Amino acid sequence: MSFKFASYLFSRPIRGSFVPHKVQNLVIRDYCQRIGVEFPLGNTEVNLDGSWQVLNSLLSEVENGTNLLFYSVDIISGEILPLKELSRVVKEKSLKLHFCLENYSLDETTDLLDFFMATKIDIRNREKTYFKSLHTSTSRNYFERMSPAKAHEMQISKLFARDYWDGDRRFGYGGYKYDGRWKSLAEKLINDYHLTNTSKLLDLGCGKGFLLFEIRSLLPEIEIVGLDISKYAIENSKEEIRKDLKIHDIRNTLDFTYKEFDLVISLMTIHNLELPELEFCLSEISRVAKDSYITTESYRNEAELSNLQCWALTCESFFSPREWQHIFDRSGYCGDFELLYFE
Repeated sequence: MSFKFASYLFSRPIRGSFVPHKVQNLVIRDYCQRIGVEFPLGNTEVNLDGSWQVLNSLLSEVENGTNLLFYSVDIISGEILPLKELSRVVKEKSLKLHFCLENYSLDETTDLLDFFMATKIDIRNREKTYFKSLHTSTSRNYFERMSPAKAHEMQISKLFARDYWDGDRRFGYGGYKYDGRWKSLAEKLINDYHLTNTSKLLDLGCGKGFLLFEIRSLLPEIEIVGLDISKYAIENSKEEIRKDLKIHDIRNTLDFTYKEFDLVISLMTIHNLELPELEFCLSEISRVAKDSYITTESYRNEAELSNLQCWALTCESFFSPREWQHIFDRSGYCGDFELLYFE
């Protein structure tokens, strides 16, 4: 087999940001040094939307057995057609692929689509809109909550006891009862994350477990685990799934093994953590999850920030979308997410 190496540089946004060719070359160069091969100059893609002209040319020209070096799996993970074409040529020419940023390598014996799904390098758009309809269905008078008593009300809310769940609205939900509203979200999660009766699901900040109840109703044999800091919420959860819920502070290590869960979800919970614990929690999600979906509060302008600050009782992390992306990158979180705004 030939030991020839060739590298490929991308010219469009990667995860929404441009990575300069110089940076891509440096990452590929360092990878070559680690594996003890000479660094090849890159083949640079044309900067046109949807263009794979240079990649297709490279694939047609390389010799059998060539090693192809990519800056990152994110270059091709979101593009189904290049992934299929790449899969075909890899098998036909016995190529070996190297993704230098992630330190992955694979050869023609690996099905690329299976590889991306197994390692959860997401081939879909990471930002979702599953939760938005539930979020916007609630009516809120933002400035009514900003009263002289709010500091005290925040202290009560952060106990996550009865007042927060089933007390007066100024302390939280104002009565958090089962009403079937979570069924549509359960159906979306099952469908989009390919959950079955043999899947294993973890919910961080599960509250009273209404979403887990809906998922179990649709998949009676699925293994579910719900964690929440609130003893009151778990004691007042749906009886059918109460044994699957446990008290746990997600600022601490999750007592699960590497990639133990097919899906980890956390809805409107992680913004209740301060930054050091937030980054740790996100890294823990990445550790135990094959796939993940989180929702959190955010803002796009001063008006939404003002509304959020007026309304929030338990939130510790007020971040814009750009800041959230920075936190995701710092913590190594590469799962799906949804940012909720207070318009």
